[in-house]
Amino acid sequence: MENVSHIEIDGGRVTGPTVIEGEFGRRTVPTLIGSFRYFVSVIETDGGRIGMWDGASHEDAVKEAVSLKASFGAARIEDLTGRAA
Repeated sequence: MENVSHIEIDGGRVTGPTVIEGEFGRRTVPTLIGSFRYFVSVIETDGGRIGMWDGASHEDAVKEAVSLKASFGAARIEDLTGRAA
């Protein structure tokens, strides 16, 4: 896709209980509070971002980023966690 710049991996601690699941809407998951999660997003050329995946494993985040890079024809993967993608 021409409007995709790159794929981004980021991470952080969950501080709130609300999860947004696309067509399913919002739900509360209090057990995630305090856990560290990785997030994989598609970054558009205009700066927009689409959250595509989250999970507890950096290895799984990298696998998802590689898959999304191929699917969207992105130029690169940026891992903002400080770990090697």
